[in-house]
Amino acid sequence: MSLSLKNPIKYLLAIVILGFSVSLQAQDDFINANYDWEEAMPHFSIPDSLKDEPQIFFKKHQIVEYGFEGENFVQIEVLHELFWVNSDEAIDRNNKVYLPMGKETEVISTKARVINPDGKETLLNEDDVKEITDEDDNVAYYYALKGIEIGSFIEYFYVIKKAPGYNGSRRVAQELAPVFNYQFDLISPTHLIFKTKSYNGFGELEEDTFDEEHNHLYKSFEYLPKFVEEDQAYNLPNRISVIYKLDENTASNVSNIVNYKSVGKRLINQYTVGSKTDLKVFSKMMKEAAVASSNTNEEKLRAWEKYYKTHYSLFQANTAELSDLAFVYKNKVSNSPGFMKFMALACEKNIIDYRFVITCNRKSLAFDEKFQAYNFLQKYLMYFPELDKYMDMEGKFSVLGYPGIDFQDNNGVFYKKIAVGDILSSTANIEWIDAPDANSSISDMDMKVKVAEDFSTLEFDLTTKATGYNVSPTQPYFGLISTEDELDLTEQLIKWVDPDMDLHEVKADNTGYENYGEKPLIITGTFAIDKYIVSVKDKYLIKLGLFIGPQAEMYQDGEARKFPVDMGFRKSYHRVFSFEVPEGYTVTNLETINMKVEAKEKDGTVYADFISSYSLDGNVLTVICDERYHKIHFPVSQYEDYRRVINAAADFNKIVVYLEEKQ
Repeated sequence: MSLSLKNPIKYLLAIVILGFSVSLQAQDDFINANYDWEEAMPHFSIPDSLKDEPQIFFKKHQIVEYGFEGENFVQIEVLHELFWVNSDEAIDRNNKVYLPMGKETEVISTKARVINPDGKETLLNEDDVKEITDEDDNVAYYYALKGIEIGSFIEYFYVIKKAPGYNGSRRVAQELAPVFNYQFDLISPTHLIFKTKSYNGFGELEEDTFDEEHNHLYKSFEYLPKFVEEDQAYNLPNRISVIYKLDENTASNVSNIVNYKSVGKRLINQYTVGSKTDLKVFSKMMKEAAVASSNTNEEKLRAWEKYYKTHYSLFQANTAELSDLAFVYKNKVSNSPGFMKFMALACEKNIIDYRFVITCNRKSLAFDEKFQAYNFLQKYLMYFPELDKYMDMEGKFSVLGYPGIDFQDNNGVFYKKIAVGDILSSTANIEWIDAPDANSSISDMDMKVKVAEDFSTLEFDLTTKATGYNVSPTQPYFGLISTEDELDLTEQLIKWVDPDMDLHEVKADNTGYENYGEKPLIITGTFAIDKYIVSVKDKYLIKLGLFIGPQAEMYQDGEARKFPVDMGFRKSYHRVFSFEVPEGYTVTNLETINMKVEAKEKDGTVYADFISSYSLDGNVLTVICDERYHKIHFPVSQYEDYRRVINAAADFNKIVVYLEEKQ
């Protein structure tokens, strides 16, 4: 059985329901083992309304069939697609058809063919499958389709046999192109009862008992419109799809097979106790970590996390050895369960309250609190109620309080250890994983600007301070990359003001993983930009609005917004710049600096804003510009208000002030 840590629960639940199924009479008559296409590809007419589409699916058929091969419970899976390509991009996207082959996946049959507009057919079969190995030794298998032209039809199918996945799987029906003739079939022996949950208009599956030995659930659509992606939205969760899971085995009278409470029991017993060997090695680790008992609980947690993540390489592999602390200590490699075991033992010893949390990547899947399926259980976190902070068990460069961006602002299962004598169990509660507030990810700038003596350029002295997710892609990596790459990175962290600046000097402070989450990354530098001052007749135009760096405008072309905004994380920008007005000059058009754009809840609470103002003290013009986002998700009903705040920054970019000689 595949135990890929893309779904860590498969790693946890190696003992599955097969044990109480194999006593039944074996079923070797898989309905779809000999699946094949029509000998001649059907003729399709392109509707006039879709002639400009780059790609159209004329068939998409997904089949999942469960059964027995001897005493082995296996899964047969079929994917059959037929589509028309009408652009070079569509050809490039589809000139390879990848097959899901692997150690525990066997291709029973596969074919592919291309029919060009002139009717020429190119047929491929198993002998044409190619193999490619990447730099990490991952092997992929694919057809390299030849002779594709604009207007070609491409058809392929494969039938594979694999270890069964029945704890929760998702099938996405909708594509980024129109789909005609879609069908999904879920087939199982009559004693195995599956439950399904439909999303975004998939609808209820129909039931068809076509013989006495199989259950058959199916869903078909004559037509599915293409999915149109939107900016600042996690699009995959919004596509028409279905999730299915095995719920009941009537032959053994077992029901509610997939449930989160059973996961918790195994989780607690495997990762909160530790074997004698684990405990012996754990003591060595704690001595090496050398965390003072007088430290606060937060200081201890931070120190233990940084010790583990700097001493042991984290790999997302499914082998049990990587959670064995003796193996981890000797080989300096671990997986997320190994790290979780270390942290749980440390918390137990120091009486720090904690919860195990398992959630999913909200970029691909919104956690459904009303349908328990293990495909929602993808990522381990730990939660510390005293601090109201999370720790990421997988992210090599994440730190306490800053779990992976896509694994928060979503539901998750919270597991709390319960001990009754020697018997261990846990609670299993679905709760919201709240994200850090806007003040946890700040980006501050303090800029001093003056005009060069000959008025040919503006001279800048800039200091920026940034924390949290604003620096997660940069701060931890200092010290791990080459000196040349560090210099390039440091320059990038100041050239956001203008990539064409004349950079004089720049330096970075509080760099490296040891400072991430505790100290702000500070960038200081001096530079000149000549295009921000323009001589116009008897005055100089100062492009003051560009001092905050170029800001993108958010457009909504065509149809109205359909999906909520997901902006990643809460954030706050505080910008202060002081402009020295040259002697003998006055500065005008200052009233355009004052801006106040707010987005509010119905109760008046501000959830996003852009506010700028100025003051003039002698010859120093000081501008303060604040931009804050206190929410991550914005429903469609709030989209226009959110867009006004986003676009306010782009509008600020357009502000100019004038230097005029005093009369």
